[in-house]
Amino acid sequence: ASVEREAQWRASGLPGAGGPVLIEMENGRAGEFDVVYVALGVRARSELAHAVGAELDARGGVQIDDHARTSVPGLYAVGDVASALDQIVVGMAHAALAATDIHNRLRRRDGQDGSPASGSGSSAAPRR
Repeated sequence: ASVEREAQWRASGLPGAGGPVLIEMENGRAGEFDVVYVALGVRARSELAHAVGAELDARGGVQIDDHARTSVPGLYAVGDVASALDQIVVGMAHAALAATDIHNRLRRRDGQDGSPASGSGSSAAPRR
């Protein structure tokens, strides 16, 4: 598959309506596609995260782990500022992961992590 960028285009046909989408470019080129993905340019505005020590990738996105945590304890990054696939659904997923991790950390800090009382024989390892 190839990816090309065109500034001006028109689409006809409806995805999922049983046929391809016809794309007509401003320069007169046209093509039929099974899938069309509209992409916007993104520039991560990560200066503040970087200033407090967060690690960035080559394009300036903040590097995160599986819970949207950065290299700075207590700092999370989600959405376009995070080093990941630039899609709304990915940003929403990062936000959900970060919120869940923050919630769980606060509950553990307050002794409300739901774990059995001390001395119950539980051998569960503590979570980060």
